[in-house]
Amino acid sequence: MQRGKEDRKRLVELEKKCRLLEDTLKAKNPNSIGMLIQAAKTDVVRDGDGESKRELETKVQHLEAELASQDKEFERKLRAMRQEQERVKAGYEARAGNSGDSKMVKELETELEKTKAYYNKRIREIEDKYKYGMGKTGPKSNRSHASTESRKPEPDVSSKQLNDLMD
Repeated sequence: MQRGKEDRKRLVELEKKCRLLEDTLKAKNPNSIGMLIQAAKTDVVRDGDGESKRELETKVQHLEAELASQDKEFERKLRAMRQEQERVKAGYEARAGNSGDSKMVKELETELEKTKAYYNKRIREIEDKYKYGMGKTGPKSNRSHASTESRKPEPDVSSKQLNDLMD
């Protein structure tokens, strides 16, 4: 279909050229040199367009081939970078342990924090008990004798010693 359009254009141009040449021959005082140059000019321009068209098509093909080779090169580099990223990721995961072990470590750390909090609270309670309750002066006078007998005496431990035991 493209070829048919080109042929029709070429046919129309040739018909115009023929009419121009016929008019030049039939004219009484033809400016034959000018008319011949004008008639021949269309053919020269067309031939020049054909050569430049071929040059441009060749250049386009060359650029398309270059673009394809660059695409292949970039794809290769992208694959290499992805492989490198996966290798680094695997290295970090290996250092951190697998996901099951790291989850277990986090659970144990949480449990350790809860245990520390519990014993720190107990230490404060014991300190408060000794400060306000049964300090070095002995039991308070408002407590009954029966309640002090049922309890075992608590050892005299300083908060520093308890903290050292916790750490």
